[in-house]
Amino acid sequence: MKLVIAAALFSFISFAQDTYHAQVEKKCQEESCLVANGNEIGFYSFYAIDGREFKKLNSGANFTDVFYKGSKNCYRGNPQTVVAIMQALSGNNERDYYQGGHALVEKLTTSISDGAIEVVAQIDSDYGGYVLRFSTPACR
Repeated sequence: MKLVIAAALFSFISFAQDTYHAQVEKKCQEESCLVANGNEIGFYSFYAIDGREFKKLNSGANFTDVFYKGSKNCYRGNPQTVVAIMQALSGNNERDYYQGGHALVEKLTTSISDGAIEVVAQIDSDYGGYVLRFSTPACR
């Protein structure tokens, strides 16, 4: 009897799906995507245990990892969604800063002009603050 229970428990555990710790494909899973230095960053649908759907980034990178002097970036899809991706990356900076990181995005301003996303970011750092200005065009 114990053997039957153990076998049933083992088969249940081996076929159970762990969606919380599931690996996410590192490519965009939706139409809108930020292509940053050759890496695709975007949202994917994530389902909570109770079945609710919400969006998560497919990257743990933060804003200052992705955008820096000389970075090569473009976007695909809806520019407003890409701005939301940038804001989420900024949120990752905040998370990292309050866990011992060294840079924080104090203010992030975006506008869309001629199909490009114009960005001005006020960065506060343990090593001094600075302003980062850049334009992210649509990918060709």
